[in-house]
Parts: sequence; C-alpha cells; structure tokens
Amino acid sequence: MPLYSNSFSSFNDWCLVCKKKMATSPKTLSGFCPAPFRNLLEYVVNLTFGMPTYAKISI
Repeated sequence: MPLYSNSFSSFNDWCLVCKKKMATSPKTLSGFCPAPFRNLLEYVVNLTFGMPTYAKISI
C-alpha cells in the first residue's frame, strides 16, 4: 500500500497527520520514558539543517 496516493484528499489527510505529529511536544511523547531517551528525543527534535559544526565532533 503506498504512503499516499495521487489524489488531493489523501495528500491533504497526510498533511493534517504530519502537522499533528509535528505539533506534539517531545515532553508529551517521552512522558514515561527514561531520562536518556528524553534527552535524545529533545536533541533530535531540535536538530537543524544548517551548516554542520565540526568543532563539536571529537575524534
């Protein structure tokens, strides 16, 4: 089954679901999870797609 079909209504439904998921806070998603998972989720949610900061990477 495809993720979404070419019809407008399916795409609109997909967009509504996506917006709902994006509006859910990390605190709500990880309410009963251990602290390390909450920290990871917060980190991932706050990632941006700008230029990488290589100074933070330790080799």
